Amino acid sequence: MKAKRDIYQDVTNKVIEQMESAKTSWVNPMIQSGGVPMNPTTGKKYNGINRLLLGFTGARYFASYKQWEAKGCQVQRGERGTGIVFYKVFQKHDKATGEEVKIPVLRSYTVFSISQVKGDYADELLASEQEGVTETDRDTLADEYIKNTGATIIEAFEGKAFYRPSTDSIQVPPLNGFKATPTSTAKECYYSTVFHELTHWTGAKSRLDRLDDKSRDGYAYEELIAELGAAYQCQTLKVSAETREDHAHYLNSWIAALKNDKRLIHKAAAQAQKAVDYLEGLAYNDQNGLESIEAA
Repeated sequence: MKAKRDIYQDVTNKVIEQMESAKTSWVNPMIQSGGVPMNPTTGKKYNGINRLLLGFTGARYFASYKQWEAKGCQVQRGERGTGIVFYKVFQKHDKATGEEVKIPVLRSYTVFSISQVKGDYADELLASEQEGVTETDRDTLADEYIKNTGATIIEAFEGKAFYRPSTDSIQVPPLNGFKATPTSTAKECYYSTVFHELTHWTGAKSRLDRLDDKSRDGYAYEELIAELGAAYQCQTLKVSAETREDHAHYLNSWIAALKNDKRLIHKAAAQAQKAVDYLEGLAYNDQNGLESIEAA
């Protein structure tokens, strides 16, 4: 009898492999695509753990074999797709209560990136993607995005970047306190740091109430959420992020925690997505008129 596949474990193993191979630059593989992974045939963006898994590939557009085929595109011979997950809801009759109970069950399926297919539709997508957004426009949108969250951000050379719950404020070095790196400009380093702290900021009791666990494990878990949240915001705003200086300090503890709990990365990715959704709800509302870079 064939053993039942453990999807949670498969996904966790893939993330651990990425962490161990990329070492302290682990966040970088998922933010090089310059946009949120999406399905061009449905117009929907991939969220949560799927956003992480697809971000590792460096591509942006993904669809199933049949979806590409319906658009006149052919997956090239020998190409291997990327596995992603979804929850399928089943109904079960509860004999004790007599009610129908909904049970979500994790399922997986395979998608292929635009670089793995051939066809006019794919060529048109690639051509439109190459038009891009100027760096000036991107910086303007990023500045407005940060401003529209309403977070109190204090710029100071002293100390490191952090979110302080007691004052509900964020402290970061000013822009001229950042240096360019091989993967990011100084301004991109500044943005990715602010995005990290904004993710922490969403955890306040008055917002998503996520910061109660003061233990070392709880602190490391929150840092993982903030790491993913920053990377997700960098994807949306097309910022090439640089790994934080304290990243290496947490990496080994994250790997150990993932090995002990196969559902941890799923939970962290879901919390990061929830935090980013909250921030985008503040940044892109009808009152301020700001559109995301995806629509700009």
